[in-house]
Amino acid sequence: MSQRKSDRTSFGGPVALCRNKEAQVVRPHNLGAGGIYLTSPQPLPVKSLVTLRIAIPGEAGLTVLGRVVRSMAQEVAVEFLGLLPSQRARLDAYVRSVQAQVHAHAV
Repeated sequence: MSQRKSDRTSFGGPVALCRNKEAQVVRPHNLGAGGIYLTSPQPLPVKSLVTLRIAIPGEAGLTVLGRVVRSMAQEVAVEFLGLLPSQRARLDAYVRSVQAQVHAHAV
C-alpha cells in the first residue's frame, strides 16, 4: 500500500533547491501535490527544511517549503509543507494533464 496522499508523475522541469541561504539546481524525478523526489548534488539530512522553486511547464514558477522525509545518498524525497489550496490545485492539475497525455499515447 502506498503512503502517498496524492498522485505523482515523472517530472524533468527545472527545480532550484535553497538551503542555508544557498541555491542549487537539482534533478527532479517525480512530482505531485504532496512532494517531490529528486537527486541533490549533496546529501540532505532527514527532517531538514528546504525551499524549492519549481518551474511547471506553461505556468509561472512555484515556490514551496519542504521537509526531507527520505534521504539515501543523493536521492531525496521532500514533503511539501503549508501548500496553499491554489498551489495544490496547480500541482494536481499538472499531474492529471501529464497522466492524461501518457494515457492518450498508450491507447
